[in-house]
Amino acid sequence: MNAPFRRRWLCLGLLPFLLSSCQSARMAIPAELESRSDVYPCIGRGGFTLSETFSFGPYQVVDVRRGWTRRVAWRILPYERTSARQQYEFTLLTPSGETWQGRAAVGVRRENLKDTLAGGELTWGLERDVSVAVRFGLAGATHAWTLLLAEQTQDAVLNGILTNGQVSYRIDGTRNLAGTSIPLMENSGYFILDGARRIAAVDVVNAGSVLFARDLPPAQRPPLAAAAAALLLYRDISGD
Repeated sequence: MNAPFRRRWLCLGLLPFLLSSCQSARMAIPAELESRSDVYPCIGRGGFTLSETFSFGPYQVVDVRRGWTRRVAWRILPYERTSARQQYEFTLLTPSGETWQGRAAVGVRRENLKDTLAGGELTWGLERDVSVAVRFGLAGATHAWTLLLAEQTQDAVLNGILTNGQVSYRIDGTRNLAGTSIPLMENSGYFILDGARRIAAVDVVNAGSVLFARDLPPAQRPPLAAAAAALLLYRDISGD
């Protein structure tokens, strides 16, 4: 068997392994947090679907509506500036029968230098800013929660805060994957912290999952579940 055929068969032999590795990838979660948490795998998330309806544990995410991505580009060679915006809405149904409604806005701004070389195009990324703002609350209620996330060129991950004006939680993004030291190019998930203590985690890789600390009071769970739904629905629109 000649070398090209050997390489082809080797690639074909590795393909199932590579696909299996991608499908089994998940966010790296500290054993300490995992051991004291309830884990809710997402059911129905991902794949080719228009409805985007899914569930995790006793929570259901329904009535997802995603707007068109709006883009603006401005270019004076070799400099290029682009921006994109998208909105999406969702409804969260809780096990107690409550209905939470959310609306999100995503914005991306990039600045690049572009040049041609040997018939191809090279791009140097100068700046990249991502912002996510989500408002959600009980249907018909006057008080709402706000989730704010931001990523700047030097950060490489989305981080932020969740607050209702009286109570605040920190949102720490991560790119780490379980079982490997090689990080993703984007967020693999998020930790939700009350002070310095991690009380929840949202894994957004593949189908994804949500973790709640077992001692988390029932009254605290709905807003965190709504925040988890917003994070699981977030999409990077910079490359759409």
